[in-house]
Amino acid sequence: MVQLLVQRKTFHNSRYRGHWFQVAVDASGVGGYDHQRDEQCLHRTSKNGKTTYFHSVLEARLVTLNGFSISIATEWIENPEGGEYDKQDCERKGFTRLAAKLKEVYPRLPIVILADGLYPYEGFFAICKANQWTYCVIFKEGNLPTVWEEVLELQPLQNQNIRQEVCYRPDGKTVVQVFQWVTGGNIKGHTLNWLACQETIRPTKPEASEEEPKTTCFVHITDLPINAHNVADTSKTGRLMWKIENEGFMKAKNHPTLKNLWLDLVAVMQWAELDEQELERINSTRRQFRFAN
Repeated sequence: MVQLLVQRKTFHNSRYRGHWFQVAVDASGVGGYDHQRDEQCLHRTSKNGKTTYFHSVLEARLVTLNGFSISIATEWIENPEGGEYDKQDCERKGFTRLAAKLKEVYPRLPIVILADGLYPYEGFFAICKANQWTYCVIFKEGNLPTVWEEVLELQPLQNQNIRQEVCYRPDGKTVVQVFQWVTGGNIKGHTLNWLACQETIRPTKPEASEEEPKTTCFVHITDLPINAHNVADTSKTGRLMWKIENEGFMKAKNHPTLKNLWLDLVAVMQWAELDEQELERINSTRRQFRFAN
């Protein structure tokens, strides 16, 4: 179904820079148990000696700014041989298998991979390069120390790479974003660009609220070219990674249940006036539903 939607250019207006489809990759637990249910059950032992069993899945989801989060490839995290579950090792091995599956199903699809701080490593860069994909991934301090050292060395030489944007939101708050970026980093032949967004949210009128300003810093690395004109969009694209959790995993875990369906139906009946003739007319009319960007 998703392949058909892609072929019909349903999501073309949501492509990044008019070219790349944004694909977020992340793992999520899908069940926890106090016993081993099957051979593929992952297990982890806590410091107090208690062993828990669970299943985890790695997903690739097509995400868009207007809220879509659609699964396009899935790979189960495998139980490591002769050892306990290690999130970093198991998820990275799962990504190797997921990438092969994704490339097989969508061999010519231009993709920008969005991922969390587990993915900035040489093997990930090599997979993306081999598949002709680009990427924009979260970069945490402590990941790739040599890259951080290089960024600190290049920052004074590229001190003109700074941009500020101010947005006045309808909820009465002001968002100030200060972007900084460094280009030309390198790790084992892979060119990397670093960008950071320091975002401060505060009341537009200080006297209107006692709420303290909130400052958050978002850091990414990418192989996409960065300049003053596209740094804000690049940062925003990197942050789309969270849609796989918010519009994907959280809704899948909490919403598609009979209980929630019943609550939605009750909510409709509480405010809607039902007209039997109108319902019969609607039921007798053929309709077609389409995705819209």
